[in-house]
Amino acid sequence: MANGLEVPGLPPHFLGYVNLLQWALLAGTSISIAWAGVRVAHRLSPDRLKLVFAVVMLYIALKMMASSGLLPFDHSIPLRV
Repeated sequence: MANGLEVPGLPPHFLGYVNLLQWALLAGTSISIAWAGVRVAHRLSPDRLKLVFAVVMLYIALKMMASSGLLPFDHSIPLRV
């Protein structure tokens, strides 16, 4: 961010290379989704929460492996859990 403070020609609403509008939108949604996640986590049993977390991590790992070419999946077919 500091390196971009003196750069001419940046679009409006930028502080250096940081788009302040996008930062505010990302921060606002992240905070509200985190609150919702906390509520859901407190309502689930510890075993159920561990299972949900494991399924999400497996899904992310498979998507990453498929996008890198390590798995023979067709990229146009979305993985479903």
